Amino acid sequence: MDFIERIAPLAIKYMNQEGILASLTLAQAIIESDFGRSELAVEANNLFGMKANSTWKGAIYKKRTTEIVNGRTIDIESNFCKFISQEECIKYRSTVFLKTDRYKPLWGVTDYRVAAQTIYECGYATDPKYPKKLIDVIEKYKLYEYDQKTTHTPEKEESNAMPKDDMKGHWAEKELKKAKDKGILKGHQDGSMRPDEPVTRAQIAVILDRLGLLD
Repeated sequence: MDFIERIAPLAIKYMNQEGILASLTLAQAIIESDFGRSELAVEANNLFGMKANSTWKGAIYKKRTTEIVNGRTIDIESNFCKFISQEECIKYRSTVFLKTDRYKPLWGVTDYRVAAQTIYECGYATDPKYPKKLIDVIEKYKLYEYDQKTTHTPEKEESNAMPKDDMKGHWAEKELKKAKDKGILKGHQDGSMRPDEPVTRAQIAVILDRLGLLD
């Protein structure tokens, strides 16, 4: 389906970077946003029903929602994260929202069934049927196949990949080459450096370790 194909590359990308299964990301997006058609998805680019907690510093979208508390269904108004794009939404979920201690048991889980149960037990949703709903969607659309992917670049986009000499002419060409030669920075599998690509916390930690600053 178009929705799955559109966000799958991002789900795979952040699975490889942060250890959150792509199948779980896709299944949650499908359930929480109704394939990108929900009010939150359309008005706030929020595909996962993420509420604005202390880690969110951006815009807010207010919406009434149904919660299950002590077996009772209640209706309350909640503050949700409002994103500039769906990509920002997926990135925030993978690199910030699910990277708090609350969701630590989810990190690195490789079985989608375990991941579905774990994210519920961590308190992501209040519906006790949530794990089964996730598993049903994953198996219906064979989303587990995305968990085997190792690259977030679709084949049809390979021709648009950046050239291997993408440092040439860059304003920091000299410094980039020095960093690469000393092994501080490493390029991508295609040989490119992609000098303007954002750096994650994990990548910063690796760089600091290469510099010997973590010893």
